[in-house]
Amino acid sequence: MCLISFSKTLEHEGNAKMKHFNGSPVWANIVITDGCSHKCVWCYGAFYEHNNIMTDSDFKSLSEKLLDMGIKQVTISGGEPMESPYFEKIIKLAFEKGFKVHVATHGEHITEADLPLFLSYVDQVQFNFQGSKRHDSVHKVKGSYTKQVNAIKILSDAGVKTVSMTTIGKYNVNDLDSIFSEADALGVSRIRMSDVNGRGLPWRKMDVQELFDKATNSANKLGYKYVHSYDPDYKGDTGVGCMYQENLFIDIKPNSVVKYCGTVQGEHDIVDLKTDVTAKEALKAIKEYNKNFACDTCASRDYNDIQIEAVA
Repeated sequence: MCLISFSKTLEHEGNAKMKHFNGSPVWANIVITDGCSHKCVWCYGAFYEHNNIMTDSDFKSLSEKLLDMGIKQVTISGGEPMESPYFEKIIKLAFEKGFKVHVATHGEHITEADLPLFLSYVDQVQFNFQGSKRHDSVHKVKGSYTKQVNAIKILSDAGVKTVSMTTIGKYNVNDLDSIFSEADALGVSRIRMSDVNGRGLPWRKMDVQELFDKATNSANKLGYKYVHSYDPDYKGDTGVGCMYQENLFIDIKPNSVVKYCGTVQGEHDIVDLKTDVTAKEALKAIKEYNKNFACDTCASRDYNDIQIEAVA
């Protein structure tokens, strides 16, 4: 269940971080809240059941350590990040620290009043986009698609980069032409997808190659010819397989703990960045954990039990 995106040009923002990549993480996904008002049927994190929040003070401390680790780009996510009371403060802090700032959201809360914040501090906004046919039923919130489309138009028309993010499984794989066409018509800069073949969602299993091939075909029809893949089972133009295994990316929980991929079954906490651990020690722990977790394919698709050595 990893990220694959399609672009009309090879020189897109998805590849920008690769200019800094030298074998240590340059990109961090920061879950500032694990709560979400939506209840997406494919959700691997059951975010609607939680409400842990990272404060702006916590983020400020975390950001100093991330800078020391060499992180260049942060994705502010959740849950739903705009449902955190600290969202605006964290966005501004991230920008002021010099990070390239992305936001991952369902988009329901974005209005014209938010435009100055996004124009001034955010490089890209990623919307979980399921298309008009199924969006509301997937998210289980009536009217959410209309609000999302309005948000994409507000940002795209103002020049903020927008990306559609579609979660794909048996239930919608035959609708990709229309889903991608709707996203393209809204002016997104890239079309992104992930699959729902992970361990937490066995009822959605399908042949992953079939899924990737259908998505690629639908994207190509619209002129999205370049494949930027972080999935070890699908080659793209990035030159990186699993972004965890390659040490490109780290995932951070609201309590500032770095975890392994959230779609892999079980708890896989690596290191607590709130402690006195140095940036060098944190990087060592992350790389050792990733090395011990080494596998030939996406671990979220490995339906056998995974045993991994503990990292001191």
